[in-house]
Amino acid sequence: DILRVQLIWVTLAALLVGLVLAFFIARRFARPVSAISAQAGQMAAGRFDVSFEKGFCSELDELADTLCRTAEELSRAENARKTFLANVSHDLRTPLTMIKGYAEMVRDISWEDDEKRDADLEIIIRETDRLTGLVNEILEYSALQAKRQTLELKTENISDAAGYILDQFIPLCRRENYEIERAIPAELSAEADRKQIERVLYNLIDNALRHTGASRRIQVVLKDLGHAVRVEVRDFGSGIAPDELPYIWERYFTSKIRKNSGNVSGLGLAITKEILVLHGAAFGVESELGEGSVFWFELAK
Repeated sequence: DILRVQLIWVTLAALLVGLVLAFFIARRFARPVSAISAQAGQMAAGRFDVSFEKGFCSELDELADTLCRTAEELSRAENARKTFLANVSHDLRTPLTMIKGYAEMVRDISWEDDEKRDADLEIIIRETDRLTGLVNEILEYSALQAKRQTLELKTENISDAAGYILDQFIPLCRRENYEIERAIPAELSAEADRKQIERVLYNLIDNALRHTGASRRIQVVLKDLGHAVRVEVRDFGSGIAPDELPYIWERYFTSKIRKNSGNVSGLGLAITKEILVLHGAAFGVESELGEGSVFWFELAK
């Protein structure tokens, strides 16, 4: 009887102590979870400058680190979205304003002056073409991101495609005194959608010419790697800062050093990236400040 009574009291005491300990442990565990939940709620409301509490256990610390990285990426994506909308609005407003202004000039001033009227109409046509090109680039980029474009992959002569695109820049080079050095072996073939790869080549060469600086010289090199064809486009401009290299392929990203390049839409490299991703191609950029940059990609044979 004495043992039975003692066992009952010991059991009750153990249960009571266990409940008290469980309460305090649960409360201590719930507090950081509740704090993380509240901070995550702030992220959902659009505030990405939150800091997550750490120091309770390694698992919650890992969760806090993950949420911190998520907040940083969401903040960067939101800033990119705002910049994208601002730049698109600006790029659309400028040609529209010029079209309206010159149309009013034709109506009110130059409609009886054939020479002046033709000059004003030429500007209207030029700005309309610019506006059409911008809208087409935005639509193309959206289609690429939404994976609505399909590739027609087959064995293509990349050497021939590179030469065809380079020939399109001959008038510009003569007019602006640019020099393009070619190192293109004949008959280098790879699996590709020729039309899309020509777009990639055009974008990279155009980008290099705009950033080549005082040298006014770029290089286009094709290499046979055995398993793939490697294309390199080099400029000799100011280069890209190391902290900006991871973002150079993003839409409307503008390097602080290269911001005065006169880029029309800011979507060229973003479109290039999406096309190369669809091809499953390796690609990248190597750059040193003051030495220029090399944009490259590799197409599997």
